[in-house]
Amino acid sequence: MREETSYRNIWRIAYPIIVGSISQNVLNITDTIFLGHLGEQELAAGALGTLFYLTIMMVITGFTIGNQIIMARRFGEERPADIGKTFASSTLLLLAITITVFAAVKLFASNLIPTLVSNEMIALQVGDFVQYRIWGVYAAAFTLLFRSFYVATANTKVLISVTTTTVGLNIVLNYLLIFGKFGFPALGFNGAAIASVISEMAGFAIILGYTIYRKYPKAFGLFNIRSFDMRVAGETLKLASPVMLQHLISFSAWFVIFLIIERMGERSLAISNIVRSLYIAMMMPIWGFAEATNSLVSYLMGERHFDRIATVVTRSMLLSFCSVVLVVACFYLMLPQVIGFYSPDASLVADTIPVAKVVMIGATTMSLGFITFMAVSGTGNTLTAFGLELSDIALYIAITFILTEYTNINVTNIWFVETFYAGYMLLVCSLYLRFGKWRNKVI
Repeated sequence: MREETSYRNIWRIAYPIIVGSISQNVLNITDTIFLGHLGEQELAAGALGTLFYLTIMMVITGFTIGNQIIMARRFGEERPADIGKTFASSTLLLLAITITVFAAVKLFASNLIPTLVSNEMIALQVGDFVQYRIWGVYAAAFTLLFRSFYVATANTKVLISVTTTTVGLNIVLNYLLIFGKFGFPALGFNGAAIASVISEMAGFAIILGYTIYRKYPKAFGLFNIRSFDMRVAGETLKLASPVMLQHLISFSAWFVIFLIIERMGERSLAISNIVRSLYIAMMMPIWGFAEATNSLVSYLMGERHFDRIATVVTRSMLLSFCSVVLVVACFYLMLPQVIGFYSPDASLVADTIPVAKVVMIGATTMSLGFITFMAVSGTGNTLTAFGLELSDIALYIAITFILTEYTNINVTNIWFVETFYAGYMLLVCSLYLRFGKWRNKVI
């Protein structure tokens, strides 16, 4: 039976993730729009504050993706009890990781951020934002763990409800708390952070309630802490550690890039925040197809159907590419109007348009590159995937640093480096899938 590799099955798994990604990016866009109407400084600080938080979250995201790979493999091997054992063992590990992340931010972020950000006022705003934002890390972490379970078992529809509800609530709270509407306090910049924390808690409550309602804890033994197994926990951590490092370093690289751009001036940073928002929005379809690919590759590895993996990857790449081209085309046709939503400043809009056109090329290339990368990760060879990503990031940062420090290049050309990053990823991951020794990986 070849249902697993069909376009329909790939789409069935991917579309709830894509809808969730759309919802999340609607939030990202509205956050940026709200902050843009507060001022250019707030827009610039919002970029760094959000990236700092997301960089920290990548440790947790990487851990849950490692769990997803293992649970998808067990799903392919038809071992539901071991899915529950992996989930239960990971729960305690995730709690320890989350407590560590929370404590580190609370203790060190306020002193670290001023050493990274050259503008004193922006540094203060970023520090305040992060101190509020970090309170949502617990809810976000365990929502991601449940999400990995649903993606691994190809049961992703619930993610639509979780993300749309969370995002809808966040948009409303942003409006109320940033601008002080309907009797709420006008908290300005920090209102965005508080709104996100409340929304993340609501999202966790929804996915937990749904899981209990569907009786998955009983069917899989998800909450059976007595099934905690040190061997399983150790194997999970061993597989997940490279993914954790890869995600942390990957997002840290983006944070470093923004720190480099920040030294080019407040205007360049404000432009880059708008472009970052648009870039992520253009890539909305990629996340769904990439996660579907990751899960299906691991599932097929569990079934020992290695011959079908190339079909899954190729079809996912085609679906991803066509979807991104469609999104990019829509943005291109009304680019000035779209950017105008972010800021009423006509000169800022005019300066942003050429940069946005550049990232359209990067998004299109990434629609292929990221699929191949998640396929490599899905084989269970997470250390190899980490090595490939690390080499890409090193070149990415080095090229950006050289261009900004030793040339008079402008922010438009800096964003061309994204296309190089995506192209390199596509090349090395494709070569590994074609010639690498990944078929006998046991997890």
